Amino acid sequence: MKNRNKISIKMPQKIHRRSGLFLGLLVMGFPVEQAVSQEKARSTSLLEEIIVSARRVEENQQNVSIAITTLTPSDLEIKNITNFEQLQYNVPALSFSHGAGRESRLQIRGQSTAKNSDFPGVDRLFAEVPLIGASGPSSATLADLESIQVLKGPQGVAFGRNSTGGAVLLYPTKPKNEFGAYLKTNVGNYDYRAIEAMVNVPLIDDTLAVRLLATQDKRDGWVKNVETGHRLNERDYDTIRVSLLFTPTDNLENSTIYSLEKSDTLGVANSLYDYNPNGIPSFLFGPIYNQLAEEAIAFGREKIRLDYEGRQKRETTFFSNTTAYKFNENLTLKNIFGFQELESSNGINMSAVALPLIHLGIQGADDLPSTEMYSDEIQLLYSHPDNLFELVTGVFWSRQEPGKSGAPNEQITVGRAGPLTTTESVAKSIAPYAQFTVPLDFWAQGLSLTTGARWTKDQRDSKQVRTSGGVSTVIETSGEWSDWNWEVTLNYQANEDLLTYIAHRHGFKGGAFNPSARDPELVMVEPEYVDDIELGLKWDWAAGGINGRTNIALYYQWYEDIVTNTHFLEDDGTAFTLNFNSAEATIKGGEIESTVQFTDRFSVSAHYSYIKSEVESQVGSPIAIDRLADIPEHKVSATMHYVYPLAGNAGELEFAVTGYAQSEHYADQASESEQSLLPGYGLVNGNLGWRNVLGHPLDVSFFVNNALDKEYFLSGADIYNNFGYVLGFWGEPRTYGMRLSYRWGE
Repeated sequence: MKNRNKISIKMPQKIHRRSGLFLGLLVMGFPVEQAVSQEKARSTSLLEEIIVSARRVEENQQNVSIAITTLTPSDLEIKNITNFEQLQYNVPALSFSHGAGRESRLQIRGQSTAKNSDFPGVDRLFAEVPLIGASGPSSATLADLESIQVLKGPQGVAFGRNSTGGAVLLYPTKPKNEFGAYLKTNVGNYDYRAIEAMVNVPLIDDTLAVRLLATQDKRDGWVKNVETGHRLNERDYDTIRVSLLFTPTDNLENSTIYSLEKSDTLGVANSLYDYNPNGIPSFLFGPIYNQLAEEAIAFGREKIRLDYEGRQKRETTFFSNTTAYKFNENLTLKNIFGFQELESSNGINMSAVALPLIHLGIQGADDLPSTEMYSDEIQLLYSHPDNLFELVTGVFWSRQEPGKSGAPNEQITVGRAGPLTTTESVAKSIAPYAQFTVPLDFWAQGLSLTTGARWTKDQRDSKQVRTSGGVSTVIETSGEWSDWNWEVTLNYQANEDLLTYIAHRHGFKGGAFNPSARDPELVMVEPEYVDDIELGLKWDWAAGGINGRTNIALYYQWYEDIVTNTHFLEDDGTAFTLNFNSAEATIKGGEIESTVQFTDRFSVSAHYSYIKSEVESQVGSPIAIDRLADIPEHKVSATMHYVYPLAGNAGELEFAVTGYAQSEHYADQASESEQSLLPGYGLVNGNLGWRNVLGHPLDVSFFVNNALDKEYFLSGADIYNNFGYVLGFWGEPRTYGMRLSYRWGE
């Protein structure tokens, strides 16, 4: 190939220096002048091939130049993963934190989502449809999945919404053209009882199939409110899901999914972690507050005293329709449509003691307001017949808007009732994108270049109505942000078992609002920007009859205009949170995942991640942010898995034990005080099962999480500087139980 078109990418001035560094690393990292044998060694690994769709085409995970952790249905079972909180124990560089109402926030490589923002730092997609809002899905979403794929680093060039930290891709199991069904039941301590039932029916042979799923997940709370006798931190989910697969021809496939999920629980225990004996609560309530605070800390994990518990209700409707038409072996057109409606109401007590310090969402527990989201993405996938290039291009569009209205929110702060507020917002996004992969075999056999760009335009309009003393005030704000995401990745596939790559990516996510800001200059929050360089290695290896898989990623990020939130108390007693572009920081880290298959019965898998963040300069926050929070510097996990076949047709025994540990980290999104340093902790989970009991399609297993009953804090809320205390969110105590599963067909 003598004549080649040159690709020119115009980059922002501030990243020219980083691009130069990247190009230098390309030259240093790939000595292409050395001859590379064109006779590739055949793969010797006996480990299971994992198929992922990180680049919108199905391919072997080991051949994709993105750091990916994939969890299969078997992983979910033997590692006792029943909710999103447990993902952090099995995915390097991923952390899980709670907001005040225990809505989940996923964080990858130090990137998360600011409050009052509809543009996530870590996106979550179900059946390739971005999920509504910033909160993570519930445990019910994990039922009947083909896989969970966790992508790390800035995403968005090849699919969905742009995100600066990564993406969690949830793939539900598709209907199959053969009958199958299963029934799973779980029982355990804290009166845990769960049931999951699935039936798969081919309606028209090789043309139409339906898959029906129903789940119920209930467990009593493990925190007792000594004021009321109620138990908090309970689980209560009900879900139905209907999937339909229509394949009228070999070239056309249409998939439709409908699901409905409901939950209704008591309030959540936001426990007291630390307090200032000379802070605002002590000044307002006197010695009684200090006495209650000391009692709250002495209670530990399983007791609390609250006069207001709140209530949390949630109902989520999900619909998607995906159509793919294959013109020929090289060209496929695909459209992904999604609709979601989220009805929710949260009653939140952020006091941690039986005093009216901060109560949010007093009204509206039964009258659920809703938010609706529409999205559509059209893709064109093309592979050149002569392998000259591969192309993924398309356009993504979404609109998030108010659905039905509910009762207004009320707030009580330090004994005073604040204004009733109703907030409605509309968030719109449109983004064309294209990504190319070009072989560079003329330079070195196995070398290729992947490059792509995406232009995103995000717009948000907000209307907030505050009513106090019979007088209503209307505050309307709007903002628009647009910019480029792009990536350049050099891949070197030395042989079928070894891939190395170096990637340089630039990402941004849309800004945010401060509807509660009194100062007009503080209403708008600018977007965040992330540039990174990542070096990666993926290697399937064999030695002495032992097979292994080792994946390594090292990265460095430049993180600019970081959006963090700070809590304030107005003179009239109203509490509110404002977002600010607070700082610039660098984040460096690395992660390693390895699986060693010693025999066909015995394997050990482990991972370790290191993340170090450093705030370089302050931007605009009224309170200095010296550190990024919710980022454990060290995370390590290991799982030992052993299968023992029984004699005859009696089945097989399966044993798995997982150990996890992480270092200390600061609470909240960005910590304001040293008092919010949460200690590190370690956990042990175990699973013992008997598969195909006596030759029948019956599985029995016994499980335990947090086997040593360690007390630990998952995350917290740091309001020490302004309110005088820090909230802590306890991790779960020891839970154990038994699982039964019976299968028909398939």
